[in-house]
Amino acid sequence: MTQRSKLFGLFVGLLALATELTSAGQLLQDTVTLGQIKKDIGYIYNIQIQESRELYSEIVAKYPDHPVVYLLKGMITYWQYYPLVSTNPETSSFVSDMRHCMKIAEENATPQNEAEYLLANLCARGFLLMYYSDNNLVMDVIPLVTGTYKFLIRSFDFTDVCTDLYYFKGMYNYYREAYPRAYP
Repeated sequence: MTQRSKLFGLFVGLLALATELTSAGQLLQDTVTLGQIKKDIGYIYNIQIQESRELYSEIVAKYPDHPVVYLLKGMITYWQYYPLVSTNPETSSFVSDMRHCMKIAEENATPQNEAEYLLANLCARGFLLMYYSDNNLVMDVIPLVTGTYKFLIRSFDFTDVCTDLYYFKGMYNYYREAYPRAYP
C-alpha cells in the first residue's frame, strides 16, 4: 500500500469519525449506524470483505438513498480489488458508486444535511481523483478537479457544524502555499 493510499484511507475514514455534527444531518446523527460505519471501514481496511459486505447490507437497509452507502460500496470494491486498475472489470462499479454518491449529495442537500452531504461528496470526489491519478487518467482528473473546487470552498462555511471539514480546509491552505513553492 502506498503512502498516498494510506493517507487517503485516513481521509475517507474521516467520514466515519464525523461525530460532532450539530445540524439535523440524518445518518451521522444515528449513533448506532455511525458505529456500524466505523466497524465496516475497519473491515474494509483489514480486507475482511465478506464481513464488510454483510455489515454494509445492514447499513444500506437503513439508509438506502444516502450518499454514504455508495461511498462505502465503492470503498469495498476499491480495496477488494486493490490495486484497482482501469482494466479491472470492477472499475466501472467503483466509478459508478462514487459518481452516484456525488450526484445524490449534490441533488439532495438541504440546509439540514448540507454539511453531511458535502462531507460524503468530497470524500467520493477525493477517492475518485486518487483512482484517476493512480491510473494516469489525466483527462478524467481535470474536469473532476474543476467541479470539486466549488464544493471544497463551500465546505469552509460548515467547519463549525462539522469539524471534519477542517481537514479539507487545512489541505487547501497547505497546498495553496506549498504547491507554488514546489513548482514556481
